[in-house]
Amino acid sequence: MKMTKGVIIGLIGGLLTVVATLLPWANEFGTGGVSIGDIPGMLTGFGTLVMVLGVIGLILALLARGVGTIVCGVLSILFSIIWVGAWSFVSGFLNLAGGTNEVGYGTYIAIIGSILLIVGGALIIGEKKKATAVPAAPPAPVEPLAPPATP
Repeated sequence: MKMTKGVIIGLIGGLLTVVATLLPWANEFGTGGVSIGDIPGMLTGFGTLVMVLGVIGLILALLARGVGTIVCGVLSILFSIIWVGAWSFVSGFLNLAGGTNEVGYGTYIAIIGSILLIVGGALIIGEKKKATAVPAAPPAPVEPLAPPATP
């Protein structure tokens, strides 16, 4: 297997997406006198889905399956963005109780990894098309010109 740019970018995106689920996806401080602190992505349902999609995307990138890599990247970014909206909604209610809540930086790193999965998958598709393209036929031979007529 040849390590092309698309495969390498897809692998980096998959690894970044998986590592991001180990980082904080939410920060919750002081709601009702109780402080949870950082909540890693793998402890949330959306983070677990993103981690699974990151692993699948990493494997598909390694196998040079461009479409599958793009699908994993798109689903991963979709779940990450849904998490941002869901946590922001929940945070609004928790903030009313006197706490401080925010989306953690792991979510944004997962989004970056997802984008790299999409870019890597697109490059894999382009590299496959370029590798399977039929080379252009050589130009037709040109007949030599007749010698000029002498008077």
